[in-house]
Amino acid sequence: MLEKFYPALKRRPGGLARGGGLFELMDEMMRSGLGESPFFPEGIFPAVDVNETDKEVVVAFELPGIDPKDVELSLENNMLVIQGEKKRESEEKKDNYHRLERSYGSFCRSIPLPAKCLEDKVKAEYKKGVLTVRLAKDQKAAGKRIEIKS
Repeated sequence: MLEKFYPALKRRPGGLARGGGLFELMDEMMRSGLGESPFFPEGIFPAVDVNETDKEVVVAFELPGIDPKDVELSLENNMLVIQGEKKRESEEKKDNYHRLERSYGSFCRSIPLPAKCLEDKVKAEYKKGVLTVRLAKDQKAAGKRIEIKS
């Protein structure tokens, strides 16, 4: 029955029975990116890059085909939270048929930031399908390096 919802099981000799059970299957599903599961359609979770410099943290989300108006950003407890909705509609009309397809899906990701950031110094820019968020680091919270004498 589970093969109906997770097609990769059909390719596993022995299905769920191979490899010892549900936890191994869940681990395999998580490692595979969940791209084949109907519960997590491919592309519903935006890919993310996080980079840190001396003065800021830069987070870039890949959001091709998503209107920035359908995206919400927030900074909570030093976590950058992005949530939104992906909407896609395609229509094709030919002499003998009319095809209309729609797909929708919500996403939410929480990105733990590698440094304390200032909530009032956040800039977000959407360009060519990439949302880039720049967060100024709190220099007071950076700490002080202590020299060890020998």
